[in-house]
Amino acid sequence: NFIARWGTFGTGDGQFSAPRGIEIASSGEACITDWGNNRIQILTASGVFMSKWGIGGSGNGQFLLPKGLARDSAGNIYVSDSGNIKENTREGAIYRIGKDSKPVVVINATGNIRLVAPNGLLMDGNDSVMEVDFLSGRLYRIVLNNGVMNVLAEGFGGGDGLVLGRNGLLYLSDWANGRIFSLSKGGEVKLISADFKAPADMTLAPGGKHLLVPDMK
Repeated sequence: NFIARWGTFGTGDGQFSAPRGIEIASSGEACITDWGNNRIQILTASGVFMSKWGIGGSGNGQFLLPKGLARDSAGNIYVSDSGNIKENTREGAIYRIGKDSKPVVVINATGNIRLVAPNGLLMDGNDSVMEVDFLSGRLYRIVLNNGVMNVLAEGFGGGDGLVLGRNGLLYLSDWANGRIFSLSKGGEVKLISADFKAPADMTLAPGGKHLLVPDMK
């Protein structure tokens, strides 16, 4: 029912241009990135807009290309901003939005040269977040309190979606090359499918037996 109601937002503050990432809390509240409007919007479970961030441009809360979302157990929202991908101006960043509703930079490309175009996000406990980079195709674990980045795996092309399966495997989508990969806890990468055109952000179906994969082309 919640998903069906999104289609009713077509005018005013509720108008989407290119909604990309979504994170739904247990309360039913949803956070949605809209990189067509360079903003992030919050919807209640009944479909009411509560707040939004970003009007374009770089800096705190001024997003260039918001993509991935993750939420920790305290309710903090983490947002990846891929920056200017076409020109690779290295303005990518990861933000945290807390209860005070103020986006704060956790890490950016200026502070760490390995952060190029952050995309898919997945919490790894409350102390770190996993991030797949769209331009480098690398999967990182990023320690949140100091920004230390560790490479977990690479070779994911245009890395986009990042999902934890119930079997403990990570699943990653390669938007640029139409592929879906799995990554075991031991670091083994397997190609699951190469039958897509542009697989984007993914999620698990109810029951956890299947991946739901949007194909943008």
